[in-house]
Amino acid sequence: MTYASDEIGITTGSPIELYRIISAEDTYYYTSAQSQIEYEENPYIPVLIERSEVRLSQEYLKEALTLSMSRSTPFAYQFLYGAVEGVITVEILRSHDLEEYIAYWSGEIRGATLKGDIWEFEVIHKNLGRNGTQRILQRLCALPLFSSGHGMCGVTQSSFEVSGILTDVSGLTLTAAEFGTKADGWFVGGKITVGSAIRHIISHTGTSIIISSRIRKAVTGMAFTATAGCDHTIEVCDSKFSNSENFGGCTHLNSKNPFQGDGLL
Repeated sequence: MTYASDEIGITTGSPIELYRIISAEDTYYYTSAQSQIEYEENPYIPVLIERSEVRLSQEYLKEALTLSMSRSTPFAYQFLYGAVEGVITVEILRSHDLEEYIAYWSGEIRGATLKGDIWEFEVIHKNLGRNGTQRILQRLCALPLFSSGHGMCGVTQSSFEVSGILTDVSGLTLTAAEFGTKADGWFVGGKITVGSAIRHIISHTGTSIIISSRIRKAVTGMAFTATAGCDHTIEVCDSKFSNSENFGGCTHLNSKNPFQGDGLL
């Protein structure tokens, strides 16, 4: 029997699904089966996990899939500490005989909701996982810091990053002597990389910073690299980065609504 024949068979179908969840920090392997399954040298662990139905229609790419799992599942548990940074990809493999597997679904998690003891994750099909590029007419610069290419920021990241060793880790607060080499607030809006984890920096005072969400594996003595932040104003672009010629905002944008009918003056 083939997968196709088992899939449509009334009595022959016995589907088992493998869930491969890939984040910037870890890869998690789960299965809906009752026992552990080895596939491509990776052990897929049986957990309480289920998903919503995949609608097979001409519009199925526009449909979001809901993935539900217990809050105690290692992947889901980390969301209790806050949003997980970076792209999280979900790949679903499906089989009937545990020998032939097909790629059934692939998408990116775009939202998470805790309902009692269950986390529900909204998974958008991978083809829709990225928004189109948009430019907005505004005073602040819309260009990502350190972006390169024609019409982009152009600031070199290596010129505005600091590396060092963490001397203390306490929840969202990370401490290192290297943070004190820059003026307070220099790192705000930037990012810090510890191992494979990347977090946004939301506060910087002296030798300490506060990050957007906890890094579970961060401990004293680990190496890090932190980058400067930018508030996307022309003043900071000029004074901090000397990059006003590439500023992407409209500094002289009139605040008066021309459609109010009372003139622009």
